[in-house]
Amino acid sequence: DNAAFLRGLYPRLQSQRLKERTLFALSQMSGQGNDRWLMEIATNTREPVEMRKKALFWAGQGNAPIGELVNLYNRMPDREMREQLIFVYSQRRDRAATDKLIDIARREQDQALRKKALFWLGQSNDPRAAQALLEVINQ
Repeated sequence: DNAAFLRGLYPRLQSQRLKERTLFALSQMSGQGNDRWLMEIATNTREPVEMRKKALFWAGQGNAPIGELVNLYNRMPDREMREQLIFVYSQRRDRAATDKLIDIARREQDQALRKKALFWLGQSNDPRAAQALLEVINQ
């Protein structure tokens, strides 16, 4: 099948542009294990960080389970990838994604990451986001 062919082709590609297009193509094919494969690329530290960020973005735009995306934050030591996860959460309309942004805004030690979470909470229409912003402001 096409998805399996593209997943097999990906590691042999030398061109970053072709790799990016392969990630995108796989993200557009529902099912077939592509979301899981994108998550594997996102967590593979042997991949360049930009490619990992793109894989994470497309997994988040697709059907990657929000629980897996939320759990990934604490396992991701790379600051740049954590920043990408915050963006991915901001694009999901799942309750769990908003909950994770609230958690980051309240507990994250890295001030820049906290600010990013606060920014995206400010863009949300979820009343819980507004409440969390008030709590952080009043601390």
